[in-house]
Amino acid sequence: IVLICIELNTQRKMAIKRFMPDKLTKNLEKKAIEETRLNIQSEYLTIAEDHFYDNGFLNTVMQFVEGNTLREILDTQDRVGEIPAIHASLCLAKAAGDLHKRNILSTDIKPENAIIEPNGRVKLIDLACHETIGPKATVSMGTAPYAPPELLMHENLDARTDIFSIGV
Repeated sequence: IVLICIELNTQRKMAIKRFMPDKLTKNLEKKAIEETRLNIQSEYLTIAEDHFYDNGFLNTVMQFVEGNTLREILDTQDRVGEIPAIHASLCLAKAAGDLHKRNILSTDIKPENAIIEPNGRVKLIDLACHETIGPKATVSMGTAPYAPPELLMHENLDARTDIFSIGV
């Protein structure tokens, strides 16, 4: 569940993602809270800035991004043109590159996590499945249809993990 609110001090429009307890594993809870500490600045990423608990629900707070998800676009159009598809892929690659510079993998790049803003820029959202690049990066989170074989096989992950997902 995502709620939209206005931050009183700054009047910024914010999104609050509420995690449902029946779907919140300990690992997902840990990763969602870690996301609020990533502190990465990128015009192609929206990262959770804070978290809180309310009536037993974990909530993360992030900047609200105007636009539609790539999934919404794909579901309403018979096909996406070559130029918009290349543009979206390049924006997602820039987002992944900004993460990789900090040794972080998204591991969950998919149409539902890409928002196309009114100006055409595509932003990657929801890094609750992120992982640190390195020999111990063997996370099993992510979304199966967009996951590379090494993610599904619990093998070591690197930047190619996100690149595969962008390609799908």
